[in-house]
Amino acid sequence: MDLNVDQSSARVPGPIGHNFSSTEDFVAAKKNKLAASCVVKNEKEDIIYWAAWYFALGFDSVIIYDDASEDGTVASLLSVKGDLDIRVTRIDWSATRHDVRQVQVYNHINQKYRDEFDWIAFFDADEYLDLYGKNIKDYVSSFDNYDCIAFNWCNFGCDGHIRRPSGAPYDNFDKHSDQNYFLNRHTKVIARPRSIADNAINYVHSAPVPDDRVADAAGRPVKWAPGHTGLTDDAPDWQGARLIHYRYRSVEHLVRRQYWGSDLRRELTQNAIGDVLNTELVQIESAIDPAYYAAVDDVLQKMTENYIAYLAEQMEESGALLRSVFARSVFGRGYRDTISTFSESKEFFSHQRAMLWTSDHTKPESLLDACFPGSQSDLLVCSFQNEAGDYVAVRDGVAVLEQHPGQPLLGLLVRDVPYCLFLTEGLESFRIEHDVRRFPVRPYQTFINPGVGPTVSFLNPRTLRYLCGNMSTGGVTADRVMPSEWESFRPVDPRPCGPDIERIGKRILGCPTVFDMRAAGERDIAGYGAVIGIATSEQRNFVESAFGMIPELL
Repeated sequence: MDLNVDQSSARVPGPIGHNFSSTEDFVAAKKNKLAASCVVKNEKEDIIYWAAWYFALGFDSVIIYDDASEDGTVASLLSVKGDLDIRVTRIDWSATRHDVRQVQVYNHINQKYRDEFDWIAFFDADEYLDLYGKNIKDYVSSFDNYDCIAFNWCNFGCDGHIRRPSGAPYDNFDKHSDQNYFLNRHTKVIARPRSIADNAINYVHSAPVPDDRVADAAGRPVKWAPGHTGLTDDAPDWQGARLIHYRYRSVEHLVRRQYWGSDLRRELTQNAIGDVLNTELVQIESAIDPAYYAAVDDVLQKMTENYIAYLAEQMEESGALLRSVFARSVFGRGYRDTISTFSESKEFFSHQRAMLWTSDHTKPESLLDACFPGSQSDLLVCSFQNEAGDYVAVRDGVAVLEQHPGQPLLGLLVRDVPYCLFLTEGLESFRIEHDVRRFPVRPYQTFINPGVGPTVSFLNPRTLRYLCGNMSTGGVTADRVMPSEWESFRPVDPRPCGPDIERIGKRILGCPTVFDMRAAGERDIAGYGAVIGIATSEQRNFVESAFGMIPELL
């Protein structure tokens, strides 16, 4: 779904669920060029979602200043950039306090891009502007009499997460503080850069423009707290818009953030752990407009395709060399000592089985070889049923269980490849709950279960969680640590592949590892994406060390 204003439309277009009242309003929105800017440090996973969010809202450009990250944030951004206007600048390391550097960066951005953009947002990587379904260009077109829009924070809690959950913050956190939580009085701003003098910004929560030229999110004059611009005198009502602030996204995030941002001894006295678990931050459940989800998914899929094209280009010249280096570095072939392995025994004690502590799975196997041994083809597609006979299907873009599927979710099976690649006949995008990947080819490792008749369990190689068809809800989720018998599936209805799916299978047969990828000029995005999707964890880690993070979207 496209939230961008489309000048070619026959009607006067607008954001989802709204039309411009006049051609003049449309022209006013079209003339505005906007950029979202931020200063970021060590946000290699979430910065992708942040950039996608602002493109989905209708911003033309994303301007990111990297504050000497050490986790591959810059490489992550550049690898998904493609033709998206993502502009990255590295900040030289300094011991100066981070918010002092941030003020200097804001001034630099304002001066450098003053003549190019009509509005620039000065946000952080944990701040997501929520316009309740509107497009940003439509939104700012009603602020002609103002030079600055101040958005109050809406602080969200981490919902008890110890480690960072996979996926975007807006997918994982849905509870926030009420209006009276004091920090919600803080603001961040979008401003007209030409209204700000050189080096005039001295505080990250406001812009140096006259008070009568500053509006709140609903277009009303802002009343600042006495002597404190950037802090409203009253609690916010979040009319017009809110600035979602995912201040702490897990205990892990808190520790990492405080290590890089503050003196650890000082943090011990401020009970930061108590802050991250503060129940005030999870008082109200709140949802994001569905139009944003659809628009962001479009951008994320484009970013994933950009990464695949980027990696294919890198492998064109260096694949053979990397394969050689990988073999030596990962498997120890260049060392005198070899690495031995240990495999657990499947002879478990009876009480261990009774407590459901055990798994009979050993190594993943090719379903084509195990379930269809008489097949003469190296490629097949099939459907899957659960214990009750329900099919795994796709309805409204989401994986579900159905007795009579309108659109079955297919599995591509490849000879000697211990993965099932879930996809649809037309390679449309689909969602599986708790699987954050957005690519239309979704590989799962396949484990054959012992017993009568071939049944299979599917393991997400990124999260090491099993797939489950929930018969009580009719949904399909990928969150099981260990699957029960009733959560297994039976492959049914084997048949030849259509031409588009066959091309993907042949790409896998021709590129057994990511290091064998060739001919990036062909831009076989689906095929190459499948190859990357079946890469081992060792291969992924090695590729990331060489070229930057493989997005968790893939």
